[in-house]
Amino acid sequence: MPNNLISFATAILIGTLGGAVAFWLRMPLAWMLGSMIAVTVASMMGAKVFIPAWFRSLNIGVIGVMLGASFSPELAGHLLQWWPSYLGLLLSIVVTAYCCFFYLKAAAGLDSVTAFYSAMPGGLSEMVLGGGEEGGNTVAISVIHATRILIIVMLIPFSYSFLTGQSIDRSVQLGGPLLEFALKDGAILLACLAGGMLVAKWVRIPSSRLIGPMLMSAIVHLVGFTDARPPNEIVAAAQIVVGTAIGARFSGTKTSEVFTYMKASAGSTLVMAVIATLMAGLVFSIGIGASYFNILLGLVPGGLAEMSLIALSLDLEVPFVSSHHIVRIFLVVILAPLLFSLVRPKKITAQNKTND
Repeated sequence: MPNNLISFATAILIGTLGGAVAFWLRMPLAWMLGSMIAVTVASMMGAKVFIPAWFRSLNIGVIGVMLGASFSPELAGHLLQWWPSYLGLLLSIVVTAYCCFFYLKAAAGLDSVTAFYSAMPGGLSEMVLGGGEEGGNTVAISVIHATRILIIVMLIPFSYSFLTGQSIDRSVQLGGPLLEFALKDGAILLACLAGGMLVAKWVRIPSSRLIGPMLMSAIVHLVGFTDARPPNEIVAAAQIVVGTAIGARFSGTKTSEVFTYMKASAGSTLVMAVIATLMAGLVFSIGIGASYFNILLGLVPGGLAEMSLIALSLDLEVPFVSSHHIVRIFLVVILAPLLFSLVRPKKITAQNKTND
């Protein structure tokens, strides 16, 4: 059996067991958080775990279909009403990028390229690629972004439950049992999954594997083709893969290296959280018809799939949260090279001119 296949099977086994234990312990978002914790610990202990990109993409697409089913006809009117929050998101991205950039340079001693692409609040894959092209440390960038997502995904549900006293849906079950699922609805949702991923990839939408199926699912639900959601068992499996993939990002890296970059990420994540908290308070004070926690979840820089799942488990407004994170991804990808040009080291600029 090839090594990658063994590592793949090991990752899924550990993730599933972790999710099952978390479900038994009645943790919020049990299948995602449990698998994430278990695989992260296993990775840090030296276990060889691996999730193929295509497999993670497939399961991310399933979550996209599920999230799209949460959209309603009233959403179009709300999008105009939410413009102050989108403006706050833009400002928080710029402030966060530069604050974390200077923090990572001063406190963690990272070079300018690595510090900047690690400081951007989102776009893990895009920042690793962009930082690598500029000569940055891609391992550091990857670990710092993965740790950011890990910390935020861990803290948000428990913080919400602690502050509000409300229980959290531990499993995110919305679509009913698999055995009771209608074949017609299954065919429509499969078409949303496949068609959404292909079209979004063709037009080069960032995070196409999630945004494409989500938009396609939103369309078919808005026009009334179906009101079905993916079956509970498939949603739970998708959460296991998402959580496992987060933990597997720490595999194959030296433990000393991981801890060094994780400490740097913890500090920068705290900076991001403080900025998001303050900006959410400012936007909430304006009055846009959304609760403070909705706004905070929309502004805090976690992953799109992860934050949307958390919104679902907290019974918050999923379209509000997911639309903010879609906008955040677009803004991060567009703004990163522009913002980096203002802090780009002179030697890199000179080298690029020579290459041209």
